[in-house]
Amino acid sequence: MLLGDVLRPRTVHRGVVTALALMLESAAIESANPVTVLADFHSDEFFTSEAAARFTAMAAVHPFVAVLGTTAAATIPGLRSAVPERSSDGPAEWSLVIIGTEQATALIVRELHRMPGHFEYALTHHRDLVAAAGRSLIARLLPDPEVTQYDVPRPESS
Repeated sequence: MLLGDVLRPRTVHRGVVTALALMLESAAIESANPVTVLADFHSDEFFTSEAAARFTAMAAVHPFVAVLGTTAAATIPGLRSAVPERSSDGPAEWSLVIIGTEQATALIVRELHRMPGHFEYALTHHRDLVAAAGRSLIARLLPDPEVTQYDVPRPESS
């Protein structure tokens, strides 16, 4: 879990998180360079028809696009998907990772049940953290019984 353990979260209304995700997804669609896109929607509720259209567009232009946590993604050509088992330990996190030769972005979000409609989120461009988040999502996409956890590097303080 990166949020809170490594990245300091900010609390915002759902609209802010949605706008951030839309901006990042649009940038991925428009990227002239190939990127890997990994997203964990955590449930079918969040994978809307609009999200399906955006991820269809990404899968059409990028070599590896994967969505976790929704059965609806399985029908999209070129999109890799899985619905991993969820642990009841700890809060549910939603993630969007976009990484390529010139870009590294991770948006990690979790709902605040004590404040309905509000979320904690962290946005990072730290390549090592983005790669760690990506490896975590890929491990849930294609679980390897030999790998139980990835080491998450902590950024050095400036």
